[in-house]
Amino acid sequence: MLEERRINIKKDFINLREEEEEALKEAEELFEKKIHNLVEKIFSHILRLGDKTPLKLKESWKATITEYLTSLFKDPIDETYFEKRISLGKKVYSKGIALEGFIGLYNPIIKTILETAFEAYSEEKEKILLLLTSIFKRINLDIQLITEEYLNLIGEGIAQASEDLKNMVKTISKIAGQTKLIALNAAIEAARAGTSGKTFAVVAQEISKLAASSAKAAEEADEMIRKHLESYVKGWD
Repeated sequence: MLEERRINIKKDFINLREEEEEALKEAEELFEKKIHNLVEKIFSHILRLGDKTPLKLKESWKATITEYLTSLFKDPIDETYFEKRISLGKKVYSKGIALEGFIGLYNPIIKTILETAFEAYSEEKEKILLLLTSIFKRINLDIQLITEEYLNLIGEGIAQASEDLKNMVKTISKIAGQTKLIALNAAIEAARAGTSGKTFAVVAQEISKLAASSAKAAEEADEMIRKHLESYVKGWD
């Protein structure tokens, strides 16, 4: 369940006024008539995004888009509204759609909103202003919520990848330690065997090289993780 405090902070941030929402309620029917046309435009845009989602799965986006647009124009901004946006952020991420490509979907939405508003209220500038302000504030909120969820999932993916790399480093380090021990034993055996132990000595030498190589790989992987995480953290400064 979403924290009520988070919802209130977001609502306060966009400063959605009652008269703006009233203007949107009056115009709901206008936009409902445009939804089918908008869905087709947005769906065409999704098909051009170049992701690897099969066409059948892409078509399932039509229902998602329709639900989203209906919600954009009429739903109250409450916990359910937030959850739908977060869910959409998850879907965008899971389908491998680039965030900039998804945000580009708002271009046909905004264009249609402007055309519809100016056509319906050409003589009522104040109503147009209230209506557009309300919708654009909602769109601003939506992009924030969807983007935040998308980036959270990327962060989780990076954290998991880093954890996997750390485990790999531990494994390499363990192998390096074991290899050094084998090399040491081989060297001892070579010393005991004297002249006949030349083969042991060669083996010990090669194993020592392998141990050094494994240790170096572990150090390089560890350094790579450190730099990767540092750059990721800096990106949020």
